[in-house]
Amino acid sequence: MVADHTHPRLLFNSSETNELANRRFSTHSEEWSKMLSRCNSLLNSTPETNPTNAYLLGYEVDFMALALVQLLDPSQPYLDTLTNYFFTTLNWKEWNNIGSAPLNDNLAVGITITALAEVYDLHYNNFSFSQQTNINAKIIKITDDYRNWYWRIDTKIMKSLWGNHAWNALTALAAARYAADDIPPTIFHDWTNVLNSQFARLENMWNSFAADGANDEGATYAMFGLERVQEWMEMRRIGQNLSNNFPFVNLAWFTNQSMYFMYISTPGGDDNFGGLARFGDCNPGYWHNPYSVLTLLARRLRDPVAQWLNSKQDYSTNPGVWRYLWYDPTVPIVNPESLPKWHLFEKYGLFCWRSSWSNNASYFTIKSGQHFHGHAHPDNGQFMIHRAGIPYITDSGYTVPKYTADHNVLLVNNTGQIGDGSNWGDFGAKWPNSNIWGKINTSIATGTTPDEQPDFFDILCNPTPMCSNTPITKWEREAVSVNGFFFLRDKMKAPVNVEFELRFHSFVSRKNSKPFYDYDTDRNLNPFSLLSNNWWKIDSRNENPQPPNLLLADLSAETWSNNIEETWIDDHYLDANVRLGNYLSRKRTDSESSSLIFFAFDDELSNLTVNAWSDDKAEGTHIINQSTSHKFIDILWPLNGNSCSNCVGWFVNGNMAGRKYMVSDFDNSCFYFGRETSLIKNDNATLFEANLPVSFYARIENPGFNTTNGLIIAYSATVCTGIFHCPFPPYLVLKNNMNIDFKWDANKLFLEIPAGISTFKIDVIPEPIFVSFIFIAFLNLTSLLKNTRL
Repeated sequence: MVADHTHPRLLFNSSETNELANRRFSTHSEEWSKMLSRCNSLLNSTPETNPTNAYLLGYEVDFMALALVQLLDPSQPYLDTLTNYFFTTLNWKEWNNIGSAPLNDNLAVGITITALAEVYDLHYNNFSFSQQTNINAKIIKITDDYRNWYWRIDTKIMKSLWGNHAWNALTALAAARYAADDIPPTIFHDWTNVLNSQFARLENMWNSFAADGANDEGATYAMFGLERVQEWMEMRRIGQNLSNNFPFVNLAWFTNQSMYFMYISTPGGDDNFGGLARFGDCNPGYWHNPYSVLTLLARRLRDPVAQWLNSKQDYSTNPGVWRYLWYDPTVPIVNPESLPKWHLFEKYGLFCWRSSWSNNASYFTIKSGQHFHGHAHPDNGQFMIHRAGIPYITDSGYTVPKYTADHNVLLVNNTGQIGDGSNWGDFGAKWPNSNIWGKINTSIATGTTPDEQPDFFDILCNPTPMCSNTPITKWEREAVSVNGFFFLRDKMKAPVNVEFELRFHSFVSRKNSKPFYDYDTDRNLNPFSLLSNNWWKIDSRNENPQPPNLLLADLSAETWSNNIEETWIDDHYLDANVRLGNYLSRKRTDSESSSLIFFAFDDELSNLTVNAWSDDKAEGTHIINQSTSHKFIDILWPLNGNSCSNCVGWFVNGNMAGRKYMVSDFDNSCFYFGRETSLIKNDNATLFEANLPVSFYARIENPGFNTTNGLIIAYSATVCTGIFHCPFPPYLVLKNNMNIDFKWDANKLFLEIPAGISTFKIDVIPEPIFVSFIFIAFLNLTSLLKNTRL
């Protein structure tokens, strides 16, 4: 068989070259200008003859900019510069000792191999026959040495296959496999088998453990890994003659990636991108190089969310190479207002919520779920609160070693979670080790459709398995939001007395800067100030304009010690132990305990008074309207088992209950709610009854003549019957958008609640009565006008 030496064939086919060249005159002119700018900056520079790992990390983008511009427009003056860089790099004597300094960084080596293969592929026809032969042989030898040195290319340990290092290595191997010519049969089959077997294993993981699109290494490394692995997928697609959307469309991790990046981003700035929720080893923002990566997801999957994310990123320092290749202007851009205001990544155990899609929105996130390795942290139960890009309760980001104490979680006898103190997340010898994974047991949230207000969520986390190296037998963390006020309740249990410590970290953002948090300055300041007994203010320090302060109150029924301590972390970038803001430390010694913390922004607490529950039967709060002395919000957790009787007007059989009261006769924002409840009574009204415990949210008390339908979201472990307080007789009930039969009698709505989570939409405005009302009003008005004329 005659070998096919047709090039280019790695990231696009030779038949696509003319179309790519013509883009620079129309849809991709901006990207073309940025690539030219990058090339001009390299025109009079000289390549490094003595490589360093840090120097190599930026090689691929430089090489691709020079090679792509010169290929698509041969009149450009960059061929000599490209040739000089390429051959200097290819002929480094250090290639003879891959794995030894300075070529001992697997990332840097892999990126450079990928760059060499791409230049060889793009400019194959500009090289002489002898050059082609020499280049081809060297790329094969370098790649095979790399493959034999770096064990993660063909590891049998599944946990080592998940992450940016392995994906970078596999991309380098694929670049050489698909670009090089006349690869010796033994090496060819070896490389092909490795790539096929590793793809099959990753395919299984991307469609199972990672099917929700999340990444335990944090958003920064997720984007970095995605940048590399997407190149491999393109090489594979082209090399195997797959259609345009393969293999992307078959991989759930890819199809859900854009949702992860969408919801892990915090509101703020002028572009609704205030930074990133810093789970794992995550920077406040992405590195400059992956900004254009999501263009490929948008292109291959016709994904409007990915397209929106790319439209909102800052490309000012990006050379535009990948965007030039992958950007498709015909992909529509999603309107964020059409998206839910929250998202639950069920596999990863991550819940993200925002009050709106405005730049000034509040943001809350919490996780309790899978833990892998590498850049992950021992932080099950971690939560954060941001607003407009400002971190109020947040995370330290990239640290080595990784300590549980750096997070907003529980310490037991000053001991953290599994993997505490390790450099790279030692969560167990085997992976996936699901025995140590936390869970999210309950998740109910409103704001699923644009017409729903995001006024409520209830997230119940069980991080206990990650604390199996401590004496505790239970740690339950519940996060509830009612009208933008956050309640965090922890319940802990141990067979003996232990010291429970709950930490709440706040790191100071840069003063007088864009609301994109930066800890380089002001990091030694204390954002906490004590307002009164058990009340604190967290100051953002960003004064242009002045954002609101976050207020934090200890509403616990039990007494906890409260102290503000300095936060010190092992900063990976500075390679030093540095001061990073402060944290509130709360301690209590007992065998069983509970804690309730209230969070609210001060501009949302105007004219409201927050009081801790005074009755010893429950833990909770009354929020009162000062001007009217009317109740605004009640929420309570029974302290004695799971029930309380006549507790300041409340009767509850269950774990949590509450009510947002109506402010006026025409207020339809009132609702009531409960978790694992079978009975709730308040103010002499039975709000809810069931034959089995149900978790629910119900907004059906006072819809008035508003167009908003009533709403019930309910979760039950098994099928049961629920009876809801509903003063208006419904004429239509939809369960999961399907019309169902129902019973209403004496202000009670009877519903069959199936197992799992269900959404009931309820039209409680009786249509015949409403029409009659309008008709009678019309007749009365006509009569009035007639009498007036007479």
